Amino acid sequence: MNIFGKPLNLVNEDDLKLIKNEPQFQETQSIEYKEFFENIKQNDKKKEFIKDITAMANSFGGLLIYGVQENKGTGLPNAVDGQDSSKVGIEHANIDKLKNSIQEIILSNTEPVLKGVRIHPVPLATGNFVFIFDIPKSPSLPHRCKLDNHFYYRYDTISRSMSVDEIRALMTNSESFRDKLEKFRNDRIGNIASGKTPIALNQGPKTVLHIFPASAINSKETLDLQSLSTVLDEDTILVNKPNLIGLCQYKPNTGKYLEEGLCAYYDYYAQYRSGYTLVYYSGAIEVVESEYFSPYGRQAGIRDKYFSNIVDKSVTLLKLLHELETVGPYWIALSMLYIQNIQLFYPEYPTQPIRSRHLALESVAVESFDSNPGKALMPVFDKIWQAAGCPKAFLNERYEW
Repeated sequence: MNIFGKPLNLVNEDDLKLIKNEPQFQETQSIEYKEFFENIKQNDKKKEFIKDITAMANSFGGLLIYGVQENKGTGLPNAVDGQDSSKVGIEHANIDKLKNSIQEIILSNTEPVLKGVRIHPVPLATGNFVFIFDIPKSPSLPHRCKLDNHFYYRYDTISRSMSVDEIRALMTNSESFRDKLEKFRNDRIGNIASGKTPIALNQGPKTVLHIFPASAINSKETLDLQSLSTVLDEDTILVNKPNLIGLCQYKPNTGKYLEEGLCAYYDYYAQYRSGYTLVYYSGAIEVVESEYFSPYGRQAGIRDKYFSNIVDKSVTLLKLLHELETVGPYWIALSMLYIQNIQLFYPEYPTQPIRSRHLALESVAVESFDSNPGKALMPVFDKIWQAAGCPKAFLNERYEW
């Protein structure tokens, strides 16, 4: 953003005088004035600074100007240089060192890392400096303040924490976020469909369930997954939470660490592996299962407990992600592979075999780990029923029939 009519690095004390008491330079959603630049290394001051920076990046970008006195009644700068007040500006013995320190604070305390913030210290005749931060509207929305795990947005002249609905809307509208989520999902579906899975699986139709916490898409941080398993020896890893990350018919008794994360699976019969749960270091979770379609070796099809299994699985995985201290909201994506000619066995309506080979259904969002994923998934279930020739999903409150 440019209010000075010249490149930011050329702005000087004379330019600051031009904005004094001018209505067009009133504090707005995109301009904020701060009189003091207190010890930014103190956690509370650092948090307030990152709050203001991320709020602007998450909204429309703008200028954050430190070292200027503001008229609280008008929102206009009324003391911008040493002639107005000797107290104007920031005093520091090594301004370049301070500038580098501030840049490091921004990079270290935002997630995803907020890049592109330009910092220009304007020298004043008094020897002090006014700091101008030019904050771009980010293409990688939203950015989180890592110091308190909050997402901030600038509403008029106030920076405040965003609600879950606001975070979800911002993520949904972020091309970067959607593109990354869909690319990850499509790559994984392609690998699973072609047999490139962490363990060799049975042939036949498969259900693929992905859950993505908000922090999994843009974050560079990795989760500590050691609490999920116990290493007995070099070749044996037991899964500690079988009830939490268990599969459809069988609870995993075996796990192995991969480059991506921890893969848990049932290995009682080495020749019969129906699926797995892969918990990524990023916080994403992938469940692949064939037992949903053919429990206990029955004819492959969609039966009365298929949808309740999906909901129950989502509930337990959301709890797991909460235990791993991931940040919501959460996106749930359901895919069905090799389902051509699969029948939906609903006795009260004439269904037809599904014609599609694969179904990659639209992802849905839930607010938090204790949300009801079944309600969010109902439009997805409707699509499956429609693929089987029904007008909608005929399910009761337990997602069965």
